[in-house]
Amino acid sequence: MAVVSPAGLADLPRIAAVSWAAFENSLIQQRIFRDVSKEAHGAQTVARLQRALDNNRQAVYKAVVDDEIVAFALWELPHPDEEPTESPEEAQKKEEKRYPAGTNLELARDLFGQLDLGIKEPHYHLQLLGTDPRFQRTGAGSALLRWGCKRADDDGVDVYLESSAVGIPLYRRAQFEIFGEPIKAKADPDLVLWPMRRPALTFHPVNLVDLPYLAPLHNRAFGPTAVMQYAFSDVTPEAGESFFIQRFGVFIHKRDQEGERIMLTCAKRGERYVGLAFSHYEPEAKDRTNSGEKRFWPEGANVERALEYLAGTLDDHKKKVPFAHWSLNILSVLPEDQGSGIGRRLVEQLFQIAKRDVGRPLYERMGFKHFADILVAKEDKEVKLWPMIYEHPQE
Repeated sequence: MAVVSPAGLADLPRIAAVSWAAFENSLIQQRIFRDVSKEAHGAQTVARLQRALDNNRQAVYKAVVDDEIVAFALWELPHPDEEPTESPEEAQKKEEKRYPAGTNLELARDLFGQLDLGIKEPHYHLQLLGTDPRFQRTGAGSALLRWGCKRADDDGVDVYLESSAVGIPLYRRAQFEIFGEPIKAKADPDLVLWPMRRPALTFHPVNLVDLPYLAPLHNRAFGPTAVMQYAFSDVTPEAGESFFIQRFGVFIHKRDQEGERIMLTCAKRGERYVGLAFSHYEPEAKDRTNSGEKRFWPEGANVERALEYLAGTLDDHKKKVPFAHWSLNILSVLPEDQGSGIGRRLVEQLFQIAKRDVGRPLYERMGFKHFADILVAKEDKEVKLWPMIYEHPQE
């Protein structure tokens, strides 16, 4: 397994060798850098990465397998968009440092001069990703890609890159999508780069309008599981989705109209729905009431098995938990997006609610009651305090 860590100055010569091996046979290398020697490529790569190490807007990472650097990535980190302050002369000198001796400068400027996508919002930009051909399919490149993608998800921003045709499948598996027009060299139309974007991961409470999109997501995530096959193997996708929309419509009503403590959160990457979490709050056993609500099942369900396991074994277990708690009932993530941290982030949303609730249940058990509107911060609706009062019994 590849181990990813920040690169240091001593790593740069080996990274330069990996870069040469990774790109030596690429079309861009053959057309633009055909007359560049291995030594010149190495010197230019070391110089470029050394500047990156000294720049707090960039990050250089390495992937190591059996004590050998086998892949590397150069990332541009989020920073405020600023107008360039350098003079034309400084810009010219900067460009001269950018390319090694032997570069076809006209073709390089033709292609690479179009790479500014005009993105103003903070974002991560993958500038370089290279793997030693001897270590391809070891997961080293994917591990380096995950580093930046996880950081971007944590920061709530997009990731951008420009890919050759060879790299597109790798990036698609990491939830990147092509956007905009391909970038082509005017003097050599065979030289093409595709701009790609991985939209930011966002979370919001589920509303009725979300349910038709979340129903097929949940079906794909849970349909193959043993529990679903046990009780719902004969339920068609259409029936399952209809049941989901009806059932979760009830939960939304209880949350919004009846004040039940229900947490329904969906995760989206751009406009794609990628995950769902459903939780509800259970008070202490002595404070629970039997709602008497009749359970219903989707058309085609094995009702006997559903009653035996879901309404029987599972519900009986829940009733035996004596203490107050949040119960995570459902966590669904699209199969192709599993393993990318979406489920973890959805659970973290619940942790924040549970952590915030530590004080309130304690006071409620002591006899305090709510007596005024919840105090909500203006710029962050998740920052809340509950005014509570304890009234001495009248003698």
